[in-house]
Amino acid sequence: MVLVSLQKIYIATYTPYVPMKQIVLTLCAGFFLSILCPNTAIGSVQNKDKNPQEQSIESIRKGTFHIQGKPGERVEIVQLNHEFWFGCAISSQVFAPHSNMSDLDMANYKEKFLENFNAAVTENAVKWGSMERNRGVIDYQTADNILDWTEANGLPCRGHNLYWGIDQFVQEWIKELDVQELRKALEKRGIETARHYQGRFVEYDLNNEMIHGNYYAEKLGDGITKEMADWVLEGDKNAKLWLNDYDILTGK
Repeated sequence: MVLVSLQKIYIATYTPYVPMKQIVLTLCAGFFLSILCPNTAIGSVQNKDKNPQEQSIESIRKGTFHIQGKPGERVEIVQLNHEFWFGCAISSQVFAPHSNMSDLDMANYKEKFLENFNAAVTENAVKWGSMERNRGVIDYQTADNILDWTEANGLPCRGHNLYWGIDQFVQEWIKELDVQELRKALEKRGIETARHYQGRFVEYDLNNEMIHGNYYAEKLGDGITKEMADWVLEGDKNAKLWLNDYDILTGK
């Protein structure tokens, strides 16, 4: 099944090489709170009526609990954790085998990440252009390192992304393939990547920003996105797949 999110949430990222004390967490694309977005028709962006999720907060996301104590005694309640994911795109530079970040910056980055977030999404490590810049030379190590760290710290991690058809982000070696070779390359990418990370990523962005450019559909037809999903599920039958995009409400 391919799940389609109707919004893209903007969270925060860290820019390497900036001293940690000067860092301001700035907005960036790519985090995955889209699981909370409604799969319903979208009305006017000016519509101020509450959506069904907001209306159901009282009945679904709130509850009553009882505390037994002595009359008049002061009770303090501290929330230790929650199930709602607050996450951030996680920099490849921190986990790349040959990173040029200092050990201090890496340590500070990880410390601040754990202080502020309880979930993660790969910024660039899983993108095809990063993993296989040159044909047949695949870098799994950076994403492996990210997953080792997120798993050790109990953070769910989303794989962003398996395919990206905006022309400027398609590798030159892919553009040199004929349609038969292209289909085989897409199949190999989906099956092998999903198989390598089987059960480790909680979900994936399948075909990134396809409204804004879809090289693969132009070459192989609109049905290629369904085939992409089939290939990924062949590598990991339990993979959760999403289609993500931006400017959906405004149409820009």
